[in-house]
Amino acid sequence: MPEKITIYQKNIEVICHSDEKIKQRIKKVVRHEVAHFVGFTEEQVRRLGY
Repeated sequence: MPEKITIYQKNIEVICHSDEKIKQRIKKVVRHEVAHFVGFTEEQVRRLGY
């Protein structure tokens, strides 16, 4: 696993207006970054929906 994934709280809070949406966005960001770490390209990650 990556040593560190940075989550930018203020950016997420600007686009997410509920705690549930914030949780969903954080999960999506983490999955997206882990997918890159294991070798997926941006196009592949987007096809997965991350």
